[in-house]
Amino acid sequence: MAGNQAIFDRALEQYQLASRAGDWNKALTEAARAMTEFPTHEQARIAVATALFHTNKLPQALQLWQELLKRNPDNPIFTEYIAKIYRAQGDTDQAIELFMQLAERLIAQKLPLKAVRAYRDILDIHPSHEEARVRLAMVLAESGDKPGAIREYLHLGQQFYDAEQYDAADEAAVEALNVDPASLSAQEFKKKVDLARQALITAATGDQLPDQGRLQTKEQIERAVNEAIEYQNNGLLEQAAQMYERVVEVLPERADMQYSLGLIYDELERHKDALRVLEIASHNDEYALSAHFAIGTIYQKLGQMERAAQEFEQAIRYVDLQSIGKEEANDLIDMYEATSAIYLELGDVARAASLYSTLAGFLQGKRWGAEQAAQYNAKAKELTDRSMMSKLRMLGTGILNAPPPEEAVPEPQTETWGKMPSITDFLSPKSRVEASPVDDMASLEALLSANTGPAPQTMLTDIDPLDVLAANLPPAGEVHFAPLTPIDTEGRSERIQRLVEASESFAEQNFLYAALDACHEIIRYDLEFYAIHLRMAEILERLGRMDQALAKLNLLIETYKARGETHKAIGVYHKLIDLSADSTIIRAELAEVLRKQGRSDEAAEQLAYVANQQFRQGQTVKALEQFRKLLEWAPDSVNLRAQYGQVLLKLERWEAALEEFRRVIVQKPDDLVVMAQANIALAMMGEFPDAIWDSVAALIQKLASNPQQLNDVQAEYRAVTLITDRAIIQFLLGLIQQSTKQHPAAMHSFNQALELLEIDADPLVPPVLVYQAIADSYIAEGNAAGSIEQLRKIEAILVTGTVPAMSTKHAFAQPFNEGELQRRLAEAYAANENFEGAIQALQRVKQLLPYDRQAYTKLADIYFRQGRLNEALTQLDELATYYESQSQLDRALEILATGLQLAPKNIPIKSRHAQLMMRRGYLDEGLVGLDELAELQRKQGLVKDAVASIQQVADVYWTLGKVDKAAEMYNRIVQIAPNDTEARQHLVSFNILSLRTKDAIIQLREIARLSIQQRNYEEAIASYHQVIALDQKDADAYEQLADVLMRAQEYGQAVRTYKQLAKLLPDDDRVEALQSAAQRMLDQQQVAKG
Repeated sequence: MAGNQAIFDRALEQYQLASRAGDWNKALTEAARAMTEFPTHEQARIAVATALFHTNKLPQALQLWQELLKRNPDNPIFTEYIAKIYRAQGDTDQAIELFMQLAERLIAQKLPLKAVRAYRDILDIHPSHEEARVRLAMVLAESGDKPGAIREYLHLGQQFYDAEQYDAADEAAVEALNVDPASLSAQEFKKKVDLARQALITAATGDQLPDQGRLQTKEQIERAVNEAIEYQNNGLLEQAAQMYERVVEVLPERADMQYSLGLIYDELERHKDALRVLEIASHNDEYALSAHFAIGTIYQKLGQMERAAQEFEQAIRYVDLQSIGKEEANDLIDMYEATSAIYLELGDVARAASLYSTLAGFLQGKRWGAEQAAQYNAKAKELTDRSMMSKLRMLGTGILNAPPPEEAVPEPQTETWGKMPSITDFLSPKSRVEASPVDDMASLEALLSANTGPAPQTMLTDIDPLDVLAANLPPAGEVHFAPLTPIDTEGRSERIQRLVEASESFAEQNFLYAALDACHEIIRYDLEFYAIHLRMAEILERLGRMDQALAKLNLLIETYKARGETHKAIGVYHKLIDLSADSTIIRAELAEVLRKQGRSDEAAEQLAYVANQQFRQGQTVKALEQFRKLLEWAPDSVNLRAQYGQVLLKLERWEAALEEFRRVIVQKPDDLVVMAQANIALAMMGEFPDAIWDSVAALIQKLASNPQQLNDVQAEYRAVTLITDRAIIQFLLGLIQQSTKQHPAAMHSFNQALELLEIDADPLVPPVLVYQAIADSYIAEGNAAGSIEQLRKIEAILVTGTVPAMSTKHAFAQPFNEGELQRRLAEAYAANENFEGAIQALQRVKQLLPYDRQAYTKLADIYFRQGRLNEALTQLDELATYYESQSQLDRALEILATGLQLAPKNIPIKSRHAQLMMRRGYLDEGLVGLDELAELQRKQGLVKDAVASIQQVADVYWTLGKVDKAAEMYNRIVQIAPNDTEARQHLVSFNILSLRTKDAIIQLREIARLSIQQRNYEEAIASYHQVIALDQKDADAYEQLADVLMRAQEYGQAVRTYKQLAKLLPDDDRVEALQSAAQRMLDQQQVAKG
């Protein structure tokens, strides 16, 4: 049910007033009232979160800010508030992590000064934080603050010097000198470090390795690498280390070599050397994740848990969460589990709870992760409660009592890579955490009541902000298992078949031990029925005995291998992959089995996962080689090419990525994510502007019918900004958001594009295009003033004449000309009710763009809204006349129809519209229009015009052969103008042609009568002649004709007429008398003429 907009707006207004006055308790109440009306409205949620923060209700504020960040991860304000909350709660590690993320995002958004503030916040919390200080120095150097950058580098170098880490101190000194080689302080510190290093070298003693000769050529280096890999594969780690050392000596920039050497050192327990080379590898973006994780593992072995946790968290930061799928999630879970375990060992329960909460939030957003999300939410809640109660006991509040301690149950450790606990350990019943039945918000309210004191009197009692927040908490979930794999019992005994059915029935009813017993019975009766072992593994999984389930599956696979029946192991491999924390090796084995079975496409899918895993671990070369091999196996695999293209895109190999995306689009034209990736590749190449605009236009068009793919498409554009942020990408993202009516988000993207253009101009996106797009969004949002501001900026650019010429068919990529600009200004002025400004702009448009339809129609609309009807109709008439002169009759009809909407009774517009209808061939509509026109003319006293209109209608009906309709129209004419002889003459002609002689004679007599009244004897005589011609025996007509001739003093003709009448009436004395009188008048006339 929609909320009340008026209450919502009023509540937000009161919130703003209260917040400005510093009354945050009242502000919280008003914000909560607004959120009650529209619980999902972002502005209301931001207001509540801000008020909760300022009223020191930090847990609730944290939850709400995290929800906002999850919906809009690119908003730095949300991240900053969350970091401040963690800092206020004493969770400095989490605060530092978030401030670091905030700084990196601000740098990516080209906001270095704001990033400096974030780094300084980190150093305020942790002054010896190495990474923050290094990055702060780099940002200061790039911003031109050389003295500041040097101070930070030297501060860091002094830290290393005090710790006797002279190599690191030397690196800091070198970085300071790189900023300014003339810096005296940097030079002095460099000398100081050099002396200390020289003293250390002189005092050191030890054996040196024999010189094996420096590698010189490329062939020697490649041979050494191959030998090192071979030694490593054969377990000859010392020899492999020596070969890697030789390669690193000549190619120190090869991060893959440094990483491999570090892993070997770790296995040889040369931990110090391993840390040194892995630290170097961690500076490479491709290997940073893997290197930091390996470093953390080493510190864990050395017992330096704090350092281990820091490295694990550093590794987590490099994980691209948007690309994590179900298959890769286990690795991410292992990383979080390992880090959380360390924090629990260190006693930092709050930090462990935070990690579990973050992990649960990630899994909650995945369709396949709901079950695990519920598990980790419960874990996070349990740890959070423990942390809170611990803090309360330390404070001596006495409000909450800790629950009785549970007996510690040792958890079995699964031996996996890196010695991390497997996620399957946490699925066992002994370690699974049930969701607490206690309401989360109730416990938070208890804490708040203890810490914040009584609520102020201004808090309204009918709305509790905490209740509003509690309504939005996610529900607890339950663990569900996949259905049991069906088992084929064909050819088996009836006993075996019944036992298989029993095992399935018991398992589905959760009688798991009974199901196991049934499986054991099957094995007792049929040792070679190996398929039942898969059923046992699934039952063991449900019992939480994951180690036994995994062992069972591995043994079953080995059994099938030994029997030469590897094809039967395919289903077992899939189950093993589902349960295993690290499925890379298993997938490689499965791929080989599938390939041997001729199922190359399926094999390629498995190895594609392996390749993606290698890429995420920073092994780029191996990943690319793997993809190339897979494409040889399955060249027509669309999914494989799409994955390969994504990897190439992340490596900034735009052209190669575009080629792969092109092939995918040919086969899957409706895959909008791939279309977006292709558009991104084109944009980053920047060589084909038309292709960029065409592809984004096609993408926008398809999104209209496939809105469910919108979020995925936007995610692709946001992801590429993390690699390299360019104005063209932000602009394209804004266009997509604008087309889907996400105008606030679109304007944010456009403003980001403008900020980037200020730093680095992009010929593809001149600022005028961005201003145009922002103006359109402002208009769409009803903000006419904002649109006018943007259009004025465009006007200023047009005046300078610096607008680039861009030829494209798409309006969003074509800069406005002066006429289009004035048209948009007029639209904005009109929306802002500045009608005079709109009129001036439209008059200017008419000069620049003669007969521009929008200009005329908009001008007519404005005149009409001002009550100036005649001027409005004049505009429409001018435009219709132009269209008519160009033979564009349909357009002219549209314009005239618009005029009729403004003035339905305007006779000139109605007449033109009806006449054009007739010309265009729309006879029915035209006849109706003429009929309506005639009625209007009649009512306004324009009888002749009305008669002409009806006569035109009658003529058309006559032409169409609709005689009755035509007769009806002519009769209407006579009714309208009974004394109009001309109209009656037309009716006579119609009656004669339609063989209606009697009707024609009646009208001729009436014409004669009217003519005599008007003393128009010639017309009367002609009428009677026509009557006689139609009916030669009409005696009345002869007599009336003779009478008219006598009046016209045509006595001779009268005499002849009477003679003819006498023939018709030979015995009529009256006729003879009339004839005699006529003869006398004729004689007198002749005498008078002499």
